[in-house]
Amino acid sequence: MCMQMDERKKKILRAIVQDYISTAEPVGSRTIARKFDLGISPATIRNEMSDMEELGLIEQPHTSAGRIPSDAGYRYYVDCLLEKSSIADDVKDVIEKETTKRIAEIQTVIAHSSKLLSELTHLTSIVIGPDKGKSAFNQMHFLPYEPGKAIMVVVKENGVVENQIVEIGENVTAEELQRIANVFNP
Repeated sequence: MCMQMDERKKKILRAIVQDYISTAEPVGSRTIARKFDLGISPATIRNEMSDMEELGLIEQPHTSAGRIPSDAGYRYYVDCLLEKSSIADDVKDVIEKETTKRIAEIQTVIAHSSKLLSELTHLTSIVIGPDKGKSAFNQMHFLPYEPGKAIMVVVKENGVVENQIVEIGENVTAEELQRIANVFNP
């Protein structure tokens, strides 16, 4: 929620933040008057800056310096003064297509890596991505499906149940699948 502030203070705060972002130097009243055609004198800007300092929106790093935005000043700028821009639909479509393509590529690499690891170690490999890892699981079960495959059932802490067909060795028995599940189950 944005605190009530008159337009002149908003313009001055916007100028301070923008200039500080571009120069990384404290901003003085004369600089604001020169760079940002606000139609007010440096003396008036100084008075407004003094008020904004009392509000905690800007601070003075040392006595002879200009002002810099405080954390609260940046927050006010982002929440209340920054002009929101929208992305054109065609740009959104391009972003979505590229993201979908990249996700598919990543999933392919992960699947191939898991399969290779399994083949090299002669063990079952399970890859859990960061999004799946956010919710730890309570139980894991394997159900024989067909030769060389099993259904892996995962019951998460949040109650969500996921299942997936996984490749296993041709000679893996139901007892071995149970031992694997026991390793993961608490």
